Amino acid sequence: MRITKARRAAVLAAAAAAVTSVIALPSGPAAAGHVRTPAGWCTPTGSSRVVCPAGAPVDVATFIDPTAVLTDRSRIRLGQRVYVAPFARLLAAPGAPITVGADSNVEDQAVLDAAPHSTASRNAAIASLDIPAGTGIEIAPRTVFGHHTSVIGPAVIGVGGGDIEANDGPPLVILNQGAQVDGAWLEQNTAVSVFARVGPGIRLRSGLQVMPGKNVTTQAEADDPALGKVTPLTEADIQGTVLSIDANTGFAREYSRMYLDSRPLVRGIGPDPGGTAYSGERSIPVTGAETGTCEGRPTLLSGFRSRIIGSVCLENTVAELQRTVGRGVSLRADEGTDTPYVVGEIGRMHDGVVFHDVPEAGIVTGDRVVYGEDSTVHSGPGRPAVVEDDVRLGAGSVVFGSTIGAGSVVGERALVGFTDLAPGSTVERRSIVFGGHRFGTVEW
Repeated sequence: MRITKARRAAVLAAAAAAVTSVIALPSGPAAAGHVRTPAGWCTPTGSSRVVCPAGAPVDVATFIDPTAVLTDRSRIRLGQRVYVAPFARLLAAPGAPITVGADSNVEDQAVLDAAPHSTASRNAAIASLDIPAGTGIEIAPRTVFGHHTSVIGPAVIGVGGGDIEANDGPPLVILNQGAQVDGAWLEQNTAVSVFARVGPGIRLRSGLQVMPGKNVTTQAEADDPALGKVTPLTEADIQGTVLSIDANTGFAREYSRMYLDSRPLVRGIGPDPGGTAYSGERSIPVTGAETGTCEGRPTLLSGFRSRIIGSVCLENTVAELQRTVGRGVSLRADEGTDTPYVVGEIGRMHDGVVFHDVPEAGIVTGDRVVYGEDSTVHSGPGRPAVVEDDVRLGAGSVVFGSTIGAGSVVGERALVGFTDLAPGSTVERRSIVFGGHRFGTVEW
């Protein structure tokens, strides 16, 4: 079906009206303001593997999705209200622990690898940072790791540096989709944009962010905006991160609550948890939906190999999803639940695909779309993500708050952000298209 602007608006309105509630909950306390509480730590072993620590009040509990991969769990330490999303990986090892501070989150398909294979030159570069031996990966409170981000240890995130005037609250850090920190040190109040990278031995100073797709490999590039790879962090950047932190601390609470209600609800095809400042009642996915609607079969299937969460309205039946959807896929409609995802007949959805939303935006996809491995479809503030019929999204590509016209091809590891692509468009691999203009390329 051709998704015109009028059709898109009608689909989103109809979906919002038809969204199915499965379990009514009182709304959780709104996140009116952020208040840090004294740190409490847990290790996700034994009965603390999902709700950590076991028996903690949900207001301070940390939640680890059952699909998340954790190695050497006794060497992982998590603060309060941390949310670990589906298919995230926290890979600790002897001599390489992972510490994640309170009010942080590790999004879908993000990887924290504390003890990777290294080289002599990489080790020599990292030595200049004076990271204490045995640090592994140290992450301060209020750190956001977006979808498909990676941190390669040893690394320190959110420690040191000074506050900046634009942030009148506690410090924070964000890594956006596909960003990487490799053997580096990020001070507090920093950001790494989509597909950007901070290389071994680099220290990113407070108040700076790495621009999309840039690969920072020298300290001069990290320190001097005139070299074109970093730019000052703005108040808008900070406020966006604050909203993400508020949403994800709510998820830690409400997913913990839902797990304690019924463990199968946090597996496979299941409800969003509801009860946060950005969602109301719990809602469940619909399969076999009529074209462009949410009129179909409400579906709970804890044994499904991927995660489909909340108000996702799929034209495919469960049997068809078993054939077309790969492993490690996360279609997570738990934040902007007022505008459900309307997903047309899937051509192929390869492993590691992520859908996510912001409030009052929504996602609409057409028929016969092929989603490449580890691709991401994400709405943006005030802008739905729309992928029309017969589109091909390359492996690792990101669509953010954009419309991809019918028959278009988005190349491998390309970003299309806040852009409306005409039907039949081609975006070359590793290209960055932002605001309708070619911004540059992914440099690594």
